[in-house]
Amino acid sequence: MSGTLPLFEKYPALSGLPHVRLGLFPTPVQELHGLSESDNRVFIKRDDLSGLEYGGNKVRKLEFALGEAKANGCTDVITFGCDGSNHALATGIYAGKLGMHSISILRTQHNTRYLRKNLLKSAFYGIELHHCENGSISRTKTKVRADATSAGKSSIFSKVAYWLVSIFESYEISVLTLNLSSGSTVMDEPVASSRNSILDLII
Repeated sequence: MSGTLPLFEKYPALSGLPHVRLGLFPTPVQELHGLSESDNRVFIKRDDLSGLEYGGNKVRKLEFALGEAKANGCTDVITFGCDGSNHALATGIYAGKLGMHSISILRTQHNTRYLRKNLLKSAFYGIELHHCENGSISRTKTKVRADATSAGKSSIFSKVAYWLVSIFESYEISVLTLNLSSGSTVMDEPVASSRNSILDLII
């Protein structure tokens, strides 16, 4: 987790953005041989390997979101989502690694195995949990100095992280596809200018 972020190396003017190193980057790019053809090779970027405690795309945006919170001197972080929110869990895990207390305000969601697992993990990592039946945080009054993060934490910092930080080397890429879940992720179709080029993109 040491060294300069590739984004800042490529675009020094952005180096002033609040940021903390949380993940294990860069994550590897692996070819899917079963889907590849002679003229069309298919690769997957293994962002599931971005962290030991919790991997996936959340780590990248939290490097900026929590970096902003630390830069503002926050000691507590408030976020909200559904009962099984992956965002709330990831926020709590990485906020704790930075010495901040995490509070998750959760609204009702259909009971599933992954929901129960996420709630158990939240308890294990010491995340303070509050249930709000109608999904509003207005009834929960927490007297802390906090960075209130929205569900999914889509902000200018997370967008910068999600779209700009990471590199594809030695591949000619014609189509880049992103999975869509909570709505914060979208699709793009960047085209590499030449073989062996580096695309300044993140997936």
